[in-house]
Amino acid sequence: MRNAWWRAIPRASGVTLVELLIVLAIVGSLALAVTPSLQGVMGRLALRSAARDFLATLHHARAAALARQARVVVAPLDGADWSSGWITFVDSNLNNRHDLGEAILIRQLALRGGIVATSRQSGGEAMPFIAYAANGYTRAGRWNWLSGTVTFRQGDEARAIVVNALGRARLTDAAPASPPVAPATSTDRLRAS
Repeated sequence: MRNAWWRAIPRASGVTLVELLIVLAIVGSLALAVTPSLQGVMGRLALRSAARDFLATLHHARAAALARQARVVVAPLDGADWSSGWITFVDSNLNNRHDLGEAILIRQLALRGGIVATSRQSGGEAMPFIAYAANGYTRAGRWNWLSGTVTFRQGDEARAIVVNALGRARLTDAAPASPPVAPATSTDRLRAS
C-alpha cells in the first residue's frame, strides 16, 4: 500500500501539443480541399445576381415607361459595353443617350468578378440600348420594334435575358459558348455509310 501514493494525485486532463498539431493539419487540409468548390459557387452566385439585377432593371424601366407615359431607356454606362454597368433614364429628346436634365432612374456599376455582358438584337447586331415606349413596348427607333438577348458569361457559365418586342423580359440559361454544330444533311449521311 505504500507504493499507491501516486494513485491519489489527480491526473491532468487535456490534449498534448502533438495532438493539437495533428488536428490543425487535418482541418487545414480539409479547408484547402473545399476552397476551390466555394470559389465556383461564389462565381455562379455573382453571375446569377448580375443577370437578375439586369432583369429587375428592365422590369423597372418598363413599369416606369407605362407609369410616366414617356420613353425610358436602359443603356450601357460607357455607351457600348454592358459590362461597364448600365443606366436607366427618361429619354425626353428620343436620342437614346442620357443628356443633361434627363431624369436618372437607376444607375448600375460595372460588373465584377470576370463577368462579361454582351447583347444581340434578333437580326444579329449588338443592342446599344433597350428603349421602352410609353405603351411598354420595346423600340429600336421611334417606331421600329426591338427584340434581342443580353447574355452574361463567366467562364463556362452563362445566363441570358431575352427581351421580346412587346417589352417582356425573361431570364434563361444561355447556350454554351462553343460554336453550334451544323446538322448533318442527307449527303453527309450517305458519305458516312
